[in-house]
Amino acid sequence: MATLTYASALILIVQGFYLMYRSTKVPNFAIGTISTIGAYSAYTSKEVFGLHLNLGYPIAFMVGAVLTLFISVLIIEPLIKRGRSVVEITLATIGLGILLEALIQMFVYLLRTILDRYYSSVMLYQYIYKDYGIDNAFLVSTFLAFSSFLLLRHMFLKTRFGLSNKAVWENISLAQVQGVDPVRNRICLWMVAGGLSGLAGGVMVMRFHVTPMMGSWMMIAVFASVILGGMDSHRGAFIGALVIGFVEILGTSWTQRMIGVWFGEYRSILTISLMVIALLINPNGLFGKEIPTNQVRGGLINRFSRKQWITIISIFLLSGCIFTYICTVNRVKARDTVLQEFADYDLEVMDMNRSLTSFFAGNLTSFKNMINRLNVTKVYVEPYTEKSSELRFFFLRNNIYCLN
Repeated sequence: MATLTYASALILIVQGFYLMYRSTKVPNFAIGTISTIGAYSAYTSKEVFGLHLNLGYPIAFMVGAVLTLFISVLIIEPLIKRGRSVVEITLATIGLGILLEALIQMFVYLLRTILDRYYSSVMLYQYIYKDYGIDNAFLVSTFLAFSSFLLLRHMFLKTRFGLSNKAVWENISLAQVQGVDPVRNRICLWMVAGGLSGLAGGVMVMRFHVTPMMGSWMMIAVFASVILGGMDSHRGAFIGALVIGFVEILGTSWTQRMIGVWFGEYRSILTISLMVIALLINPNGLFGKEIPTNQVRGGLINRFSRKQWITIISIFLLSGCIFTYICTVNRVKARDTVLQEFADYDLEVMDMNRSLTSFFAGNLTSFKNMINRLNVTKVYVEPYTEKSSELRFFFLRNNIYCLN
């Protein structure tokens, strides 16, 4: 359920990236930050204003759409009218993303003052209700992702607005002769794309921890998705985001079990590796349009002979086996090192009561900082085996488990 929830959020934001790219040919680097703003909008609607949890989704969508409207009207369209290049407009979106992240940091400081809380991340999962073991966040996020894909597909195939946009993408001069206003169409598409990005943030905050820097690290998965599926394909954006979402979450979980839990901090390695493989095998993506042969030399894969590729693959496999063996040998040593960090605390081995509410305090450093701030001396760790290095520390406060 966590994997599908994350993949659904990634589908929403990648579809927004696709709409922006197709309408202006500009990769918007600020779209991840817009998603973060949507997440904090949903969080604020619940924690500050006390609105119903499910109202966070439309609020995140509207905030993202309105913000993107201002960005399009005040920044993107003036740059296009002045004849700025794609590179210059892309650099403008990078600067905009940095500015928005700074504004988010300021808002987070204000939010901490209002709520009188100090958390490094925010999440609304404690309010999610579950029916028959299936939480509401999983159901809503999956429905939003698949329904948005079908609605956008219907829009581009059946509606006047969608067909006019496709006409602009194919031949803008001919579309203008037919009475299509490309500026209005671009602004409307950017609003829809911004709404989807904000909605992706609303999905993320319902189940995962969100920080002001969430949008920056999500851009790695966004670019990997569009490269895997194809930059100019709506279906490719959907399939690519779905695959990357599964690889990033499930792949990280499986790798943690094989070589250690520390790999969780480097989960972007799997995403980047898949992106590199996609570029080597098919630079156009799974569903992207074929690039003319005079513009590309068939990708990097054709630069090596069969024997050279066999040698490269063998070296990678041998290195991977050695790396896995070293990590496996050191798992017990790493576990003992972590346990030594709690030598000054009253540490006890105990299972958590799954019927009680639990709250994720962050990584081990954040967990220890919270322990010191709250003057907690009694810390628990769940039972472990000699073959497992997965340690979960927690403490009980106000009948709520705070765990790392």
